[in-house]
Amino acid sequence: MEGGRGDGRGPLECRATFLRTGVVGGATGSAYLEVGRSTRMVVSVWGPRQRDRDGEGSSPHEMQLDCHVHLPFARGEAEEAAGSRGTERERTLARQLEQGILPSIQQDRLKKCCVEVQCTILESNGSDFTPAILCTSFALASSNIPLYDLMTSCTLVVVEGRILLDPTAAELARSEDEVSLAYMPSRDQVTFVQACGDWSERSFKECMDNCVDGCKKMRAVMRSFLVELGEGGGRPASHSLDYFQGGGEVCDQGPGAGEDDAGEKAPMSGGDDDEPRREGGGGAARFEESRVSEKLGNLVVADQDLDAELDTLLDV
Repeated sequence: MEGGRGDGRGPLECRATFLRTGVVGGATGSAYLEVGRSTRMVVSVWGPRQRDRDGEGSSPHEMQLDCHVHLPFARGEAEEAAGSRGTERERTLARQLEQGILPSIQQDRLKKCCVEVQCTILESNGSDFTPAILCTSFALASSNIPLYDLMTSCTLVVVEGRILLDPTAAELARSEDEVSLAYMPSRDQVTFVQACGDWSERSFKECMDNCVDGCKKMRAVMRSFLVELGEGGGRPASHSLDYFQGGGEVCDQGPGAGEDDAGEKAPMSGGDDDEPRREGGGGAARFEESRVSEKLGNLVVADQDLDAELDTLLDV
């Protein structure tokens, strides 16, 4: 395929994403996110609770967001010796996660409160920031923390002059330029941006626009899942979020969809196609699937095996 990548995606296509909520018992809210076949993470939300008087950061009368990132399978012996303070990479990701997520929370309704976020990255193949933002936003939404909107995020790199959305680790290693951002669609607001590289030969605005377009496309499917989660009374649910290549159509698969079909999951597209049409009926808006020419394949982790696998991983 012309302009294709190692995994068959086009330059502006994201990997398919699987989401499940309610995976951590006792937490106020939690979510499990899987991107492609080799990025997996769990986020749990605790609180709100009364914040400590001597807490660091903002005024004691304001809300505090306390983010922690854990990379249990990416530490060396020296990093393990650092103890509970975490590695520099973990602390940096925690700061970025806090900066990206905090503007989406209605902080005026949580004064003098602390919300704690625990993000455990089980496996990573690409940017850690983008999936962490998505998973944390879903975990917060499932916990009934008051939000202005869901946060979306995209990472983009330039490799040999080509713009590539949602890069793998191999593409990140070969990139000349890289930009990651967090975006709140309802306010058309970029809440976090980080860029590195030489932008003298490439329009930074063009790359930012491609990232924002990808975020806008992703938001439609994210909101459809929340509608279904709300209809279920907040009970644990699983969902696959996918864009199909070509027409830029959004396919809202619903819980457990695609588990009996053979093949691979379709990639998400960050192109400039029109917003998908919606069907009426059933009380909830659903995306039309009449023009979709392919079926989703098996999810990377089957629902019936996910609980046991997560328990094993989190006990490590």
